[in-house]
Amino acid sequence: MARRILLYLGITLGIITQAIIIDNQNQLQAELDAKLAAVVVPTIEIPDFPIPDPVYTPLPKGEFLSTHARVIRSDRDNWVLEEDFVYIDSFGKEWVAPAGTITDGASIPQAFLSATGDRLDGDYLDAAVVHDAYCQTDNAALDIYRTETWQYVHYMFYEALLTSGVPEQQAKIMYTAVYLGGPRWGEDVELNGSVVIGSIENSADGDTLIVDTNNSLMVENNEPTAEELAQFEAMLQWIEDADPTGEELRERLENG
Repeated sequence: MARRILLYLGITLGIITQAIIIDNQNQLQAELDAKLAAVVVPTIEIPDFPIPDPVYTPLPKGEFLSTHARVIRSDRDNWVLEEDFVYIDSFGKEWVAPAGTITDGASIPQAFLSATGDRLDGDYLDAAVVHDAYCQTDNAALDIYRTETWQYVHYMFYEALLTSGVPEQQAKIMYTAVYLGGPRWGEDVELNGSVVIGSIENSADGDTLIVDTNNSLMVENNEPTAEELAQFEAMLQWIEDADPTGEELRERLENG
Protein backbone atom coordinates (compact mmCIF):
# COMPACT_ATOMS: atom_id res chain seq x y z
CA MET A 1 0.00 0.00 0.00
CA ALA A 2 2.81 2.41 0.96
CA ARG A 3 4.56 1.73 -2.34
CA ARG A 4 1.36 2.50 -4.26
CA ILE A 5 0.93 5.78 -2.37
CA LEU A 6 4.51 6.77 -3.12
CA LEU A 7 3.97 5.98 -6.81
CA TYR A 8 0.86 8.17 -6.92
CA LEU A 9 2.71 10.98 -5.18
CA GLY A 10 5.56 10.73 -7.71
CA ILE A 11 3.22 10.91 -10.64
CA THR A 12 1.37 13.85 -9.11
CA LEU A 13 4.60 15.74 -8.43
CA GLY A 14 5.73 15.11 -12.01
CA ILE A 15 2.52 16.51 -13.42
CA ILE A 16 2.71 19.55 -11.15
CA THR A 17 6.37 20.14 -12.06
CA GLN A 18 5.65 19.92 -15.82
CA ALA A 19 2.77 22.38 -15.42
CA ILE A 20 5.02 24.80 -13.55
CA ILE A 21 7.69 24.53 -16.28
CA ILE A 22 5.15 25.20 -19.05
CA ASP A 23 3.67 28.12 -17.13
CA ASN A 24 7.13 29.62 -16.62
CA GLN A 25 7.89 29.24 -20.34
CA ASN A 26 4.64 30.96 -21.27
CA GLN A 27 5.38 33.76 -18.81
CA LEU A 28 8.90 34.23 -20.17
CA GLN A 29 7.60 34.27 -23.76
CA ALA A 30 4.97 36.86 -22.81
CA GLU A 31 7.61 39.05 -21.16
CA LEU A 32 9.87 38.71 -24.22
CA ASP A 33 7.00 39.62 -26.56
CA ALA A 34 6.22 42.69 -24.43
CA LYS A 35 9.83 43.84 -24.55
CA LEU A 36 10.00 43.35 -28.33
CA ALA A 37 6.78 45.28 -28.76
CA ALA A 38 8.26 48.17 -26.79
CA VAL A 39 11.24 48.45 -29.10
CA VAL A 40 10.81 51.32 -31.58
CA VAL A 41 12.01 50.31 -35.05
CA PRO A 42 12.97 53.37 -37.09
CA THR A 43 11.20 53.71 -40.44
CA ILE A 44 13.57 53.87 -43.39
CA GLU A 45 12.16 55.85 -46.30
CA ILE A 46 13.45 54.74 -49.70
CA PRO A 47 13.74 57.70 -52.06
CA ASP A 48 11.45 57.54 -55.08
CA PHE A 49 14.11 57.64 -57.77
CA PRO A 50 12.62 58.50 -61.18
CA ILE A 51 12.98 55.74 -63.77
CA PRO A 52 14.43 57.30 -66.91
CA ASP A 53 12.74 56.67 -70.22
CA PRO A 54 14.67 54.22 -72.39
CA VAL A 55 16.93 55.89 -74.90
CA TYR A 56 16.59 54.43 -78.40
CA THR A 57 19.68 54.66 -80.51
CA PRO A 58 19.11 53.37 -84.04
CA LEU A 59 21.68 50.75 -84.97
CA PRO A 60 23.19 50.16 -88.39
CA LYS A 61 20.81 47.92 -90.30
CA GLY A 62 23.23 45.81 -92.32
CA GLU A 63 26.88 44.91 -92.66
CA PHE A 64 29.75 45.20 -95.07
CA LEU A 65 31.74 42.00 -95.51
CA SER A 66 35.04 43.88 -95.71
CA THR A 67 36.35 46.94 -93.90
CA HIS A 68 36.29 49.50 -96.74
CA ALA A 69 35.95 49.63 -100.49
CA ARG A 70 39.36 49.72 -102.18
CA VAL A 71 39.24 52.24 -105.00
CA ILE A 72 41.78 53.95 -107.25
CA ARG A 73 41.27 57.19 -109.13
CA SER A 74 40.58 56.70 -112.84
CA ASP A 75 40.11 60.33 -113.84
CA ARG A 76 39.24 63.71 -112.35
CA ASP A 77 35.72 62.69 -111.30
CA ASN A 78 35.66 58.91 -111.02
CA TRP A 79 37.17 56.08 -109.02
CA VAL A 80 37.38 52.36 -109.85
CA LEU A 81 36.81 49.52 -107.38
CA GLU A 82 39.85 47.24 -107.17
CA GLU A 83 38.11 44.14 -105.73
CA ASP A 84 34.58 42.89 -105.07
CA PHE A 85 32.82 44.75 -102.29
CA VAL A 86 29.73 43.25 -100.62
CA TYR A 87 26.95 44.76 -98.51
CA ILE A 88 24.14 42.78 -96.81
CA ASP A 89 21.03 44.82 -96.04
CA SER A 90 18.47 44.44 -93.25
CA PHE A 91 16.41 42.06 -95.41
CA GLY A 92 19.40 39.74 -95.78
CA LYS A 93 19.90 40.61 -99.44
CA GLU A 94 23.50 40.52 -100.64
CA TRP A 95 24.52 43.47 -102.82
CA VAL A 96 27.77 42.86 -104.70
CA ALA A 97 29.73 45.68 -106.29
CA PRO A 98 32.18 43.77 -108.52
CA ALA A 99 35.77 44.78 -109.15
CA GLY A 100 35.81 47.39 -111.89
CA THR A 101 32.74 49.24 -110.60
CA ILE A 102 33.01 52.95 -111.40
CA THR A 103 31.92 55.47 -108.79
CA ASP A 104 31.92 59.23 -108.44
CA GLY A 105 31.27 58.99 -104.71
CA ALA A 106 27.46 59.18 -104.70
CA SER A 107 24.65 59.37 -107.24
CA ILE A 108 23.39 62.68 -105.92
CA PRO A 109 22.65 65.55 -108.33
CA GLN A 110 24.92 68.58 -108.03
CA ALA A 111 21.98 70.77 -107.02
CA PHE A 112 21.51 68.75 -103.82
CA LEU A 113 25.16 68.59 -102.74
CA SER A 114 25.05 71.71 -100.57
CA ALA A 115 22.62 69.92 -98.25
CA THR A 116 24.22 66.47 -98.36
CA GLY A 117 27.94 67.19 -98.18
CA ASP A 118 30.99 66.24 -100.22
CA ARG A 119 30.23 63.23 -102.43
CA LEU A 120 33.75 61.85 -101.88
CA ASP A 121 33.63 62.02 -98.10
CA GLY A 122 35.02 58.81 -96.61
CA ASP A 123 31.89 58.18 -94.56
CA TYR A 124 29.81 58.02 -97.73
CA LEU A 125 32.11 56.20 -100.09
CA ASP A 126 31.39 52.58 -99.09
CA ALA A 127 27.63 53.04 -99.48
CA ALA A 128 28.11 55.02 -102.70
CA VAL A 129 30.23 52.34 -104.38
CA VAL A 130 27.53 49.69 -103.95
CA HIS A 131 24.78 52.13 -104.91
CA ASP A 132 26.61 53.24 -108.06
CA ALA A 133 27.21 49.63 -109.10
CA TYR A 134 23.46 49.16 -109.39
CA CYS A 135 22.42 52.46 -110.94
CA GLN A 136 25.17 54.66 -112.36
CA THR A 137 25.17 54.63 -116.18
CA ASP A 138 28.96 54.13 -116.27
CA ASN A 139 28.28 50.65 -114.88
CA ALA A 140 25.69 49.63 -117.50
CA ALA A 141 27.91 46.73 -118.61
CA LEU A 142 27.76 45.06 -115.17
CA ASP A 143 25.46 42.03 -114.79
CA ILE A 144 23.87 43.52 -111.66
CA TYR A 145 23.18 46.93 -113.22
CA ARG A 146 19.57 47.98 -112.50
CA THR A 147 18.52 44.43 -111.65
CA GLU A 148 16.50 45.78 -108.70
CA THR A 149 13.89 48.54 -108.65
CA TRP A 150 15.22 52.06 -108.28
CA GLN A 151 13.21 52.45 -105.07
CA TYR A 152 14.91 49.42 -103.48
CA VAL A 153 18.38 50.46 -104.67
CA HIS A 154 17.98 53.94 -103.16
CA TYR A 155 16.67 52.54 -99.85
CA MET A 156 19.66 50.17 -99.75
CA PHE A 157 21.85 53.26 -100.07
CA TYR A 158 20.17 54.75 -96.97
CA GLU A 159 20.77 51.59 -94.93
CA ALA A 160 24.37 51.34 -96.15
CA LEU A 161 24.97 54.94 -95.06
CA LEU A 162 23.84 54.06 -91.53
CA THR A 163 26.08 51.01 -91.55
CA SER A 164 29.00 53.20 -92.63
CA GLY A 165 28.50 55.37 -89.56
CA VAL A 166 26.84 58.33 -91.22
CA PRO A 167 24.61 60.12 -88.64
CA GLU A 168 20.98 59.15 -89.07
CA GLN A 169 19.74 62.66 -89.87
CA GLN A 170 22.40 63.08 -92.56
CA ALA A 171 21.60 59.64 -94.00
CA LYS A 172 17.93 60.63 -94.27
CA ILE A 173 18.84 63.81 -96.16
CA MET A 174 21.08 61.93 -98.59
CA TYR A 175 18.43 59.26 -99.13
CA THR A 176 15.87 61.97 -99.88
CA ALA A 177 18.23 63.65 -102.35
CA VAL A 178 18.92 60.39 -104.17
CA TYR A 179 15.25 59.41 -104.19
CA LEU A 180 14.10 62.75 -105.63
CA GLY A 181 16.99 63.51 -107.96
CA GLY A 182 18.84 60.25 -108.50
CA PRO A 183 18.46 57.82 -111.39
CA ARG A 184 15.19 56.01 -112.00
CA TRP A 185 14.45 53.22 -114.44
CA GLY A 186 11.63 51.02 -115.61
CA GLU A 187 9.28 51.15 -118.55
CA ASP A 188 9.46 54.40 -120.48
CA VAL A 189 7.30 56.08 -123.05
CA GLU A 190 7.14 59.47 -124.75
CA LEU A 191 4.44 61.65 -123.22
CA ASN A 192 3.93 65.32 -124.07
CA GLY A 193 7.44 65.61 -125.43
CA SER A 194 9.15 64.12 -122.37
CA VAL A 195 10.10 60.62 -121.36
CA VAL A 196 8.10 59.16 -118.47
CA ILE A 197 9.89 56.57 -116.38
CA GLY A 198 8.17 54.59 -113.67
CA SER A 199 5.01 52.58 -113.22
CA ILE A 200 3.36 52.41 -116.64
CA GLU A 201 0.82 49.83 -117.86
CA ASN A 202 -1.79 49.38 -120.56
CA SER A 203 -5.45 49.96 -119.81
CA ALA A 204 -7.94 47.10 -119.93
CA ASP A 205 -8.74 47.79 -123.61
CA GLY A 206 -5.02 47.73 -124.41
CA ASP A 207 -5.16 51.05 -126.21
CA THR A 208 -4.39 53.56 -123.43
CA LEU A 209 -1.25 53.95 -121.35
CA ILE A 210 -1.87 54.43 -117.62
CA VAL A 211 0.88 56.36 -115.84
CA ASP A 212 1.16 56.20 -112.04
CA THR A 213 2.43 59.72 -111.37
CA ASN A 214 3.21 58.89 -107.74
CA ASN A 215 5.84 56.45 -108.94
CA SER A 216 7.15 58.08 -112.08
CA LEU A 217 9.44 60.86 -113.21
CA MET A 218 9.18 63.26 -116.13
CA VAL A 219 12.69 63.25 -117.53
CA GLU A 220 13.76 66.24 -119.63
CA ASN A 221 17.41 66.53 -118.59
CA ASN A 222 19.79 65.42 -115.87
CA GLU A 223 19.11 68.34 -113.55
CA PRO A 224 16.28 68.36 -110.99
CA THR A 225 13.32 70.53 -111.86
CA ALA A 226 12.25 73.54 -109.79
CA GLU A 227 9.36 71.44 -108.50
CA GLU A 228 11.74 68.70 -107.35
CA LEU A 229 13.98 71.25 -105.61
CA ALA A 230 10.97 72.71 -103.81
CA GLN A 231 9.89 69.22 -102.78
CA PHE A 232 13.41 68.56 -101.50
CA GLU A 233 13.36 71.70 -99.35
CA ALA A 234 9.95 70.72 -97.95
CA MET A 235 11.22 67.23 -97.16
CA LEU A 236 14.27 68.64 -95.34
CA GLN A 237 11.99 70.72 -93.14
CA TRP A 238 9.77 67.72 -92.41
CA ILE A 239 12.78 65.56 -91.53
CA GLU A 240 13.96 68.23 -89.09
CA ASP A 241 10.55 68.74 -87.51
CA ALA A 242 9.19 65.18 -87.41
CA ASP A 243 12.43 63.16 -87.08
CA PRO A 244 10.81 60.23 -88.94
CA THR A 245 12.07 56.68 -88.92
CA GLY A 246 13.63 55.37 -92.09
CA GLU A 247 10.47 53.44 -92.88
CA GLU A 248 8.28 56.52 -92.32
CA LEU A 249 10.56 58.51 -94.61
CA ARG A 250 10.40 55.84 -97.31
CA GLU A 251 6.60 55.73 -97.15
CA ARG A 252 6.33 59.51 -97.45
CA LEU A 253 8.68 59.63 -100.41
CA GLU A 254 6.90 56.80 -102.22
CA ASN A 255 3.36 57.99 -101.47
CA GLY A 256 3.90 61.70 -101.90
